[in-house]
Amino acid sequence: TDVTPKDGDDDIDVFAAPQATFAMKVNQPIVIPEDDGDKTYKVILEKFTVVDETEKEIVGSLEWGYMNDRVTFVSDDILPPTTKLKATVEVSFQEKVDGIFKTILDEGQKAIETEERNFTTGTAPDHIPLHNIQYSYPVVDQQLFYAGEHGTGYVQLKRGQDYLFDNTQWESSVKYSDERGEIKKSAFKYSTSNNKVRYTLPKVKKDTKYLMAIVSTTKTSGNPADETTTDTKSYGEDNTVEISKNNAQNIIKEGEIERLTYEFKSSKYKTFATKIKDINVTNDEWGKITSDVIFLTSKIKNHEGFDITELIGSKYTESKPLVAIESTMKDEYLNNDITPVIYNSYGTNKKYTISRDPSVLGFIPKKALPVNSRYLTSLEREVNLDWRAVNFPYRYNLPEAYKVDYLDIRNKVSNDYVDGLIPVNDPVLQILSNEYLFIRQGNYNVKLTYMLPGGITGSHAIYKYKNPVKIR
Repeated sequence: TDVTPKDGDDDIDVFAAPQATFAMKVNQPIVIPEDDGDKTYKVILEKFTVVDETEKEIVGSLEWGYMNDRVTFVSDDILPPTTKLKATVEVSFQEKVDGIFKTILDEGQKAIETEERNFTTGTAPDHIPLHNIQYSYPVVDQQLFYAGEHGTGYVQLKRGQDYLFDNTQWESSVKYSDERGEIKKSAFKYSTSNNKVRYTLPKVKKDTKYLMAIVSTTKTSGNPADETTTDTKSYGEDNTVEISKNNAQNIIKEGEIERLTYEFKSSKYKTFATKIKDINVTNDEWGKITSDVIFLTSKIKNHEGFDITELIGSKYTESKPLVAIESTMKDEYLNNDITPVIYNSYGTNKKYTISRDPSVLGFIPKKALPVNSRYLTSLEREVNLDWRAVNFPYRYNLPEAYKVDYLDIRNKVSNDYVDGLIPVNDPVLQILSNEYLFIRQGNYNVKLTYMLPGGITGSHAIYKYKNPVKIR
């Protein structure tokens, strides 16, 4: 139905991604009522390319929309600047005949519908826009950076900007400037194959604000080389005058260009694990969910707390939190009261099992440790700082997740039993005679792991919750 950019458009952003939209789903069967009955067709995408004036194809990939009626061409690098480009989209058609999809022909040739758009790109930026960062380390605007977690800094670009770093006239480096104006410099490498900047982390002080900058400077500096020429003129009667001229050669444009800048702040601690081990619990607390389900929380001694990138992530961490937290699953309550009743007998390959997606919390919901919403609000709005400093941000919510799974499976079994679908002696009926038990008094350990952007695992530590309530 359409292809963008429009034909004849100019000054198109080099970060633009050409897109084609369709009147129906592509590569999927479509049933169309006709006079002689329903017929099944497929629209097949044969081609979606972008080429320059020399017919050189731009390297990229296709990203489909949710309904498969929209596809976007995303180039690996940004589109070449100030260049005439042509986007071509072709589709063919198939009809289901006797259970087999066959290509529809037109005068003996494959029926093809083609759309082309010619457009011209604008100039490329001389810097890395923040919107072109997929993830970075340190993270853009990170407030708690741990200098001892990893020795390498990096910036992963969504789209390559090779031209910023392959100019033979420029030499690029990374500079860290602290709040006192002290500057530390580090060489770096840019990979054109995966569009990633890497550099050795300069030494970072604790609890200090920094400005990170990638800068490019001219490789040649100093005074231009001079070349002297002499003209001799005769005015007669042995009178001559020599005129010397100094011609400046190889004049170099000197200067410095900032390719990328952003701020971050370091933690009081060298590693994340050191920080967790330094937390002192002052009070073990709990909250009621139902008459037989509670959650656990902690009051702690005044502490630097957690950053929002650690708890929920940001657009510069691919929206993934930097901290992963899960139960160690070594407590008696889980292993003696819960697992035998629910998870041993009703596994993922059994007829009766949990309805929720196990990839979120785990089949045994070891990741049921949500962040306190008040803690997040405090971070986002920068309020209640004193309250945040004495509260651990995660709630131990595994008992509620156990109860939800218990009721889920129990109801399925009960309904089928009432409908006569389960024989009286079937072992699956055991859940009907096993009650959900209240959480035992005692310790419940969780493991917190620091996860750097890009999937690099950092340090980890154990944190201990304690249930002070004794019911049985």
